[in-house]
Amino acid sequence: MPGMQRVHVVEIEPAVLAMSRFFLHVNDSASFRPNVSIAVDDARSALQLDPTRYDVIVSEPSNPWLAGVATLYTVEFFRIARSRLADGGVFCQWVQLYQVPLPVVAGVVRNVKAVFPHVHLWFGSPGDVLVLASERPLRYDPAWIARLVGPAGALAALGFEYLGVDRPESISGTSCSGKRASRS
Repeated sequence: MPGMQRVHVVEIEPAVLAMSRFFLHVNDSASFRPNVSIAVDDARSALQLDPTRYDVIVSEPSNPWLAGVATLYTVEFFRIARSRLADGGVFCQWVQLYQVPLPVVAGVVRNVKAVFPHVHLWFGSPGDVLVLASERPLRYDPAWIARLVGPAGALAALGFEYLGVDRPESISGTSCSGKRASRS
C-alpha cells in the first residue's frame, strides 16, 4: 500500500505463509519487502501481548463457524484491537457474506458498534463487507482516493476488481455510514 512505512502481519497457519510464494503475482511479493514483518501467532494473543500502537489494524479471519475463529468476531477482541490503535487509528474487519447467515453478519457489525463510536460498511466484491471503525469520525479525502483508485491510481485494478469502482467519484456508492435518516 502506498505510503505505509511498516506492516506487521500475524498469521496463525504456517502453511498459509508457505503458500504465499505461489501468489507473488497477486500479492506483489509483499512478504519479501523490508518494511514487512511476519509472525506466526494467533491475532488475539499477538495484539494482547504486543504494546505497539497501530494506525490501521485489519482483521481478516476465516469463516466464523470454524473452531477458534469465532473469538475474532467478539466484543472482547474488538476491545483489544481498539486498545492497540493509535490516536485516530482505524480498525477494519472483513466479513464474508457467502455461507454466513445475515443474523451472524449483523451480530459482527453490532459487536463492532458496541466498541467503536464511528462505523462504516464498505461493500466489496460480491460476497464481502469491510467494516471500518474508529474512535473518531471517518473522513475520506477525495484527492487521496483518486491517487489510489483513479484510472492511473496505485490500486486502480484492485479498486475495480474488489469494489467495482473505475472512477474515484463512484466509491461513495459502495459504502454505508449507518446514520439514520432524519425525518422532517
